[in-house]
Amino acid sequence: MATPETKRNSKCLLNSIFVGAFAFIELFIIGLFVYLFVLTITGKENLYTFISLAIIILWFGILIGYLAWAVYFYNINMGLTNEDWDNIAKSRENNLLRTGQEASADEPNKSPYIDQTFGLPPGTVRGAIALTLLFCAVGMMVYSMGQSGNADSQFMQNNLEFFKTAFLMMIAFYFGSRSLEMLGDRWKKPSDVDTGTQTQTLSSNLPLQPATYKSSGTESATPASPTTIKTMLNTASNQGITKVSLTEQQLLEEFPHLKDDKQIPNRIDDKDIQELAINYNLESAAIKAVIKVETGGGGFLIDGRPKILFEGHIFWNELKKVNIKPEDYVVKFADIVYPHWTKQYYKGGTGEYDRLEKAKLIHKEAALKSASWGLFQLMGFNYSLAGFDDIIAFVDAQNESEKEHLKAFINFITNKADGQTKATIDYLREKDWKSFAARYNGPRYAENQYDRKLEIAYNRFVSVNA
Repeated sequence: MATPETKRNSKCLLNSIFVGAFAFIELFIIGLFVYLFVLTITGKENLYTFISLAIIILWFGILIGYLAWAVYFYNINMGLTNEDWDNIAKSRENNLLRTGQEASADEPNKSPYIDQTFGLPPGTVRGAIALTLLFCAVGMMVYSMGQSGNADSQFMQNNLEFFKTAFLMMIAFYFGSRSLEMLGDRWKKPSDVDTGTQTQTLSSNLPLQPATYKSSGTESATPASPTTIKTMLNTASNQGITKVSLTEQQLLEEFPHLKDDKQIPNRIDDKDIQELAINYNLESAAIKAVIKVETGGGGFLIDGRPKILFEGHIFWNELKKVNIKPEDYVVKFADIVYPHWTKQYYKGGTGEYDRLEKAKLIHKEAALKSASWGLFQLMGFNYSLAGFDDIIAFVDAQNESEKEHLKAFINFITNKADGQTKATIDYLREKDWKSFAARYNGPRYAENQYDRKLEIAYNRFVSVNA
């Protein structure tokens, strides 16, 4: 097992390699920029060429710098600030003074976005690609201003066609293939539009807000919400409009998680947390600490489904309760059926739903009870304490919104299970992190330093609000 000193030495080595590689790349970019500048002032290249290449080179310098920082922060620093690492070090020192042993502090061992590209937050790489296309297109436009002749014209035509294609691919990726159909409609010549019927443009009294829709020749820079789009469809139908680019069915195909006239996830905010804290005599910082430790601040995945974590050892016990021998499934389903808790088979993110779906093939309700759900990661088998008659109702509520997650959480910590003389909420009020951790996370909470994570998160929120 690696000692803290070994970890620190490895981290220092990684820092040195990273900084050296980054410095070399940036020096190369600066050198290239200087070289182009010299060519320009000596008359070997025109000003337009210099400006166009400067735009592209400077952008790549900024982009590489940002991505380098992001990769460092999330993959080497594990998404923690220097203050966080200082707290970890202090925690280790305090434990050493109290117990004489240096326990493993609240120190992550992987990027919080390990499942994403380069271990960066979702959308980072896609955004970088989109901006790169934009800067390259601007550079090409500036370059074309200083060029003449058929050869250069053909060169520009070929490259502009490339950027046009890349731009359309980017739109399709971000907004779905249906957006390309709408763009195609808007780029048609006036003669191609049937002016005898309302087929291409909706009347101006429809409640439109989108950038990808057109109403009476005007546009809005704000994308339409799903509710707005659905209102548009209903109004169009009432007015007898015979053709609309996006139908109700197409809307649900493009955005399957956007249903029932609301945008999933329906997130809670500080006002919701503050109101609950006042009503139940809690501190907002304590509630936020639980959220931070459990899910990092969000109860839904990017595809609109609630965050879950499937526990194979719980599934083992739940199968026994319905008279199914879990031993019969160990060989074929080793990643979802096992007798003792382990992190070995965690996939995280949408991968947990793969495990859940596999478990549902054995027994649906037992599988649903064996996952922790939503913003507060409540275990399914606690559905009754969370205020629900059955597991199906609990899961349906978890799919609704973070406000439902909040209701289930407060029910769970205020209700007492059989044999309990003190409610879980009392430990949270008292900031008795060990007792709260044992009740909320289970008797093996210390193996993951759950109580220390809560305390650190709580102190951080208190200091922010101070």
